[in-house]
Amino acid sequence: MTRADNFKGASLKKETAKVANGKAQVSLACPAGSARGCTGALDLKTAHRVLLPGAAHKRKVNLGHATFSLGAGHKGIVRVKLTKAAKKLLLNASAVKAIATIVCHDGLGTQRRTTGKLTLTLKH
Repeated sequence: MTRADNFKGASLKKETAKVANGKAQVSLACPAGSARGCTGALDLKTAHRVLLPGAAHKRKVNLGHATFSLGAGHKGIVRVKLTKAAKKLLLNASAVKAIATIVCHDGLGTQRRTTGKLTLTLKH
């Protein structure tokens, strides 16, 4: 078994993310055994179908997207720029439940997709 077979991908470190200035601060971690760190993308989408103001039907909403690069065994904060729809949802609700999809690869090119539940809250 090689190191590439052991790569598990980046993971969420916290279940909540504070939102300030239109950006969600999501905490991620790269496993210590990964070769040359983790590089990838983070996508946020609502966990459930929601009704946007002025919309006729409920739907899942894309909340934002960001790219990141973390060293092996390190954790860091990824700032995700929120979409206009995400900002509207947060103004009308105190919190928004989201699904975070993380697609990342290590230095050897091994790619993994991980998902996790996240709650976005406005920073006071």
